[in-house]
Amino acid sequence: MCERHAFVMERLSELVCTLAEQAHKRAMRAGDPEEQDRAALVFDRLARGVRLTIALEAKMARDRRRDAAEIAAIPKRSGPSLPKPVVGPRPARAYVPTESDTEEEADVEVDDAPQHIENLRRLVVDEAATLDPDGAHAEALSRYAAWWAEGQKHEPAEPEPRRIGQSARPRDASSAPPWRSSA
Repeated sequence: MCERHAFVMERLSELVCTLAEQAHKRAMRAGDPEEQDRAALVFDRLARGVRLTIALEAKMARDRRRDAAEIAAIPKRSGPSLPKPVVGPRPARAYVPTESDTEEEADVEVDDAPQHIENLRRLVVDEAATLDPDGAHAEALSRYAAWWAEGQKHEPAEPEPRRIGQSARPRDASSAPPWRSSA
């Protein structure tokens, strides 16, 4: 890029200098003072272009020298600056279970599940306009609360409504509910 810029600046300088010489000759040949003034004005503007081109060329040379000096002043690092990429799969991390003495709201005891389902059903009923406009969710939650209270002997009487993306295939009546299946 520096070579291309230097070539363009050199070529531009040559062209502007040629035009400035021609404007100077025209100004010198002009017989009428008004024509001479116009030719002198053209020459003055072209001469200014030559001066600006030379100044820009000098500035670009200074910038290149300054950049080269800054690069030379950067200390050399030994070794690569980035870590080597991982070639194979990373080793599996060992799972270390931890115990906590705190109890959180999300910690649900098995005996409390019907109450939590009922609380959820009440929330759905209270906010029915937003959460359950057709009433299907509250009804399904009531069936699950009753099923859980009976001791999970069988699936709730009616299957829950089909959700978007859910399979249309009916589940086996003896299978566990979706949240109880093992993976």
